Amino acid sequence: MKTTIKKYLVIFVITLSIACSNDSVDKTLINTNRLERVKNIKASKLFSNNYKYFELEPQGANKIGRVNKIVKHESAFYILSDDNRIIHFDSSGNYVSILNKPGKGPTEYTRIEDFNVVNSYNKTQIWLADYSSLKIYDYTNSWHLTKRIKFPYVINKFKVLKNNNILLMTGQNKKSLTLVDSNANMISQYLDKQMPFLIFKPVQFTNYKNMVIFPLGVANEFIYLPEESSDFKHGKYLTSDEFISKHELIEIFQKKEYEYLSSLRTESYINNIRFLKNKAFLQVTINGERFLIVEKDSDTFIKVKFAPNSEVVDDISPLHNTNYLSNFLYGESDSSIIFLQEPESMEDKYGIIEFY
Repeated sequence: MKTTIKKYLVIFVITLSIACSNDSVDKTLINTNRLERVKNIKASKLFSNNYKYFELEPQGANKIGRVNKIVKHESAFYILSDDNRIIHFDSSGNYVSILNKPGKGPTEYTRIEDFNVVNSYNKTQIWLADYSSLKIYDYTNSWHLTKRIKFPYVINKFKVLKNNNILLMTGQNKKSLTLVDSNANMISQYLDKQMPFLIFKPVQFTNYKNMVIFPLGVANEFIYLPEESSDFKHGKYLTSDEFISKHELIEIFQKKEYEYLSSLRTESYINNIRFLKNKAFLQVTINGERFLIVEKDSDTFIKVKFAPNSEVVDDISPLHNTNYLSNFLYGESDSSIIFLQEPESMEDKYGIIEFY
């Protein structure tokens, strides 16, 4: 009997230690003990005094519908619209090209779940996720399909890494995150499927220093993959316990099921994060109000409300409002933070605001 009790005690201790190990936080990004509340701050001071604003040429802007994602690659901008076309502008907003091949033909795609812009053999390529495959398009006068990588599961989101490995957010698979090489050979998998962790975001993977960050839904936690590594790790955005943890998010989902998002109106949670010159810019919601938490310097972080009743002063765009801050989630760039200024009247034009 004592042997049996001792046996189960050992099993319990081992299980507990494994659970604690899996729950341990390897990195915390922002120390909220150094957080200052500010009001009426100019956008140029909040983000960067290095910025530019330019309008998008109507020939291309007229093709923009519901914006899903904006990617800056080198000096060009690519806008995914209505999940089925990608519109390409140069650094001045001039229309260059469009990838628009929805359909069921051999060179077409059903829909664009996600896309990356990649350099390969001195060519700029658009990689896009179409159900259970990645399709690669080259540009010569127009975009044409050159390669297709098939998978035995659905590709919801993906990121082509600097070492040419591909990080996938998958469906119809036991794990949510899969790392493969350029030939789709699996390297590692991570993260048991939990519905509230799998909120689709326009930019699902964010680069920071030498890592790629994957958010755990709207929790104050994330999974990250260090560069040149196949070992996933666990991180936390803010030291504050004010924001929902992954365990609290799961508890809310278990109670509310698919209506859990509507119950977050009175909660504090994480929306999105971007980085500029290794400084963090975090968008959060606190009791229905939206704030930006910005790393001012190595010792100080500031918090400012931008909706409703924005406390950020627009000194950037000709419309003189900060509605573009709601587009924080769309832009992907390794060297800047990108916003799309959408027209508010027939006389207005689409514009890009870029802080660098």
